[in-house]
Amino acid sequence: MEEKGGSNEDSEAKIAELQSQLDEAKGNYTNLNKQQKLEAALRKAGAKDVDYVGYKLGGIDKVELDDEGNIANWDNTLSSIKEQMPKYFNDTQPIVEGASLKGDNNKNVTDPFVALSRKYEKDN
Repeated sequence: MEEKGGSNEDSEAKIAELQSQLDEAKGNYTNLNKQQKLEAALRKAGAKDVDYVGYKLGGIDKVELDDEGNIANWDNTLSSIKEQMPKYFNDTQPIVEGASLKGDNNKNVTDPFVALSRKYEKDN
């Protein structure tokens, strides 16, 4: 006799299908998370072409995250890729997000608009 929801075999097949979909979604999330972390780290390091440098690093398949969710062994990896591909990185660090025009003590500003603004403030 069949239950209301269908046979036991149908239920098991549905559970297996849902488990497969869940595993696929987890994999997609992990890959997206790795991609975002890699792109953010490369931007912070001053990479000029984030996609190409990421490709040269082996893409997200080569990226491993540590227990805290950071890219494992990032400092060594970054040093190595900067030595191999120096023309793909800016000579100076990019401006820190959230830096303000007034009261910012950062003397090594890479943003030309901030530099002009400071020059204008000194002239007045």
